[in-house]
Amino acid sequence: MLRGVAVVGVVVLAPQLARAEDEDFPDPPLEIAATALYAVSNVRDLIPPDHLSTPIEGSAQGVIVTGEIGYRINGGSSLGAHLSIGTLAGTYAQKTFGVEYDRTSYGLIPIDAGVFFHREMVDQIWGGILLGAHVDGTRFFGDTSWSAALGTGLEVGWDVEHWGYHWISVNARAIAGLTGNVGFGAICIGLGYHH
Repeated sequence: MLRGVAVVGVVVLAPQLARAEDEDFPDPPLEIAATALYAVSNVRDLIPPDHLSTPIEGSAQGVIVTGEIGYRINGGSSLGAHLSIGTLAGTYAQKTFGVEYDRTSYGLIPIDAGVFFHREMVDQIWGGILLGAHVDGTRFFGDTSWSAALGTGLEVGWDVEHWGYHWISVNARAIAGLTGNVGFGAICIGLGYHH
């Protein structure tokens, strides 16, 4: 039976863009953010349907997009809702008596949903913690199955340019499933927008 890993829950991130100290562009009360990330994942406990007991080795790569909306609670923090979805692809080895003779493709659809807390650490650099539900769709031979787990993660970003209170940032994120039967984890890097 096909199984995936899932994460849906509480997310703690950190893009604090517009600077409250900037008298010309004070922070708006709502924080809105979007990111596009390149992700490299690991699924250390995922066993393909054509394997009896050997988990997949290696990684899957792809893109994860994220949207967030929150409310600024002071000059350097905000709290709100987070949603992300991605599509990743990889291959795993087909072996006979321990000898690889072919490779087969598989896919992942990671989904995260929850709440976030953002905090500026120093000027134009922010960070945070992700915690919540993670959901993964796992694709083998055209069929997709779903599974869920408690997920967590860390995020850091550097705001590199702005127009008024609109900021562009370089983001890095690490996410993982703490429970479940897939052992999902990913390292991500990409660009973001927030205000």
